Amino acid sequence: MDYKKSPGGIWQPCADLQPIGIQSPAAGANLSYTLRPGGIYRLLSLLFTFTTSADVATRVVGITLSHGGLTFFRAKNSQSHTASLAFFYCVFPGTTSTAVFGNTGHIAFPVPSFVPGETIIATTIESIQAGDQISAVALYVEFFPGAGEY
Repeated sequence: MDYKKSPGGIWQPCADLQPIGIQSPAAGANLSYTLRPGGIYRLLSLLFTFTTSADVATRVVGITLSHGGLTFFRAKNSQSHTASLAFFYCVFPGTTSTAVFGNTGHIAFPVPSFVPGETIIATTIESIQAGDQISAVALYVEFFPGAGEY
């Protein structure tokens, strides 16, 4: 692992800021993305658009984090979504609000939001319909290569 000296004279591990474009899942499917192995990640933000089909159902959007078959974080937005609407979701650390403002929803990552490589980030949409679509998915992380290796 590489280190750099901060302006205050403290040695800190080098990290890479990485925007990750994630392919949209098929219609009617939840998003699932696995972080590559070999380091520690700090989750900064996950953005996506959720568009509901004309099918009548009440959907609730949530996020899970899991590693090695163990789900260690789960949160959902308290707002339910009905048919034929588009919502922009922002998932980031540092707040507990799950309110929806206009057509923008928020779900909070855990704080601190450090996770190991091979962590799976997934949406869990209750009552997802065949025509519902997740799109414009972007994940932004800080990657510490070699961190956590012995």
